[in-house]
Amino acid sequence: MRLNDIILKIDSIQIEADSLYHYEQALLTSKDLLKTFSGATDSYECLVYRKKDSTKVLFIKDSTIAIEYNYKSDLFRPITILKDSRPLSKREKKLIMLKRKIKLTLKNEEYLLDKCTNCWLDEQIMPYQSGYKYYFLSVTNEKDVIPF
Repeated sequence: MRLNDIILKIDSIQIEADSLYHYEQALLTSKDLLKTFSGATDSYECLVYRKKDSTKVLFIKDSTIAIEYNYKSDLFRPITILKDSRPLSKREKKLIMLKRKIKLTLKNEEYLLDKCTNCWLDEQIMPYQSGYKYYFLSVTNEKDVIPF
């Protein structure tokens, strides 16, 4: 493999890792904000996606967006918080349906997904070329712990 090809691969891995970090940090910040607002995050379905230069974090209940957080570069402070419920857009419906379909498929005993103590799995769906990539990210509240 030529050096230029290796550099391109490394760059693409770095871009993907940065995107995952961006999605996950926006989600964690939004969950913390939601806890102070409503006290619970478990009763909502969650969707994170990019739209132009902002990251949207949606908390969905009964197929309606209950709360929406929008981020630009500062992932610890949303630029807007929308608390007025609204219906899902076509794109959001598609992403939610795709996410549900993947989750249903993975409940099959063929896929043994388990989590560690004091950890949970956050799921992210990201556009990729002509399709999507679906990620499970291990998350913990414990300081200086990277869960695997």
